[in-house]
Amino acid sequence: MKINQHIHRMDSTKGSYVYYLTTPSGGMLVDTCFPGKGQAILDELGSLGVQAGDIKHILITHSDVDHIGNAAFLQEKSGAIVWASKTEVPYIKGEKPPAGIKNAIAKVMKPKIPIDIQTFAENGQMGDVRVIDTPGHTAGHVSFIFEETLLAGDLLFSDKGKITPSPAMITWDKEALMGSIKKVAPLKFNLVCPAHGEPVERGQQLERLVQFLG
Repeated sequence: MKINQHIHRMDSTKGSYVYYLTTPSGGMLVDTCFPGKGQAILDELGSLGVQAGDIKHILITHSDVDHIGNAAFLQEKSGAIVWASKTEVPYIKGEKPPAGIKNAIAKVMKPKIPIDIQTFAENGQMGDVRVIDTPGHTAGHVSFIFEETLLAGDLLFSDKGKITPSPAMITWDKEALMGSIKKVAPLKFNLVCPAHGEPVERGQQLERLVQFLG
């Protein structure tokens, strides 16, 4: 799905969407979906004229298996640098167990670990991509803004055109999540692209959500 000239959603990753960004710093993937989707991602990129070597960076929003599942495979195929927040790296490497139900999932689905994971500068930049610390869904979750589009990871979901917070049962810290939503609401972007759900024009939805949260 073409979001705009420089952002494509990988439709082969329905269930936990991956996005491909064409930036002056090279191609960037945001997240990598469940294990076993790596070749499908490369095939879909190929249909867009993007070769594996065009992927220069893989940006991970957080350590859940449906976001890191193909990071190692895609790194091997592309030579890309894998990036994550400092807080999330121990979870990606399996040095810390995820909380709650995610721990059980992680014991069943164990994706290969990428090598030499680099860490984002706090609230920093990746070329033209702004990195925003948005903890809550996980301890070190980050989101990205690129060309007035919020790549929300699991900070926000969407359902039938409505923006919603990450569900409580899969959220590490609900209070922190609400704080992160309040943090991004004043920022400049027009579109929300979540990992779960369809892209949604923000309109006044975030402002109403923040008012509802109090």
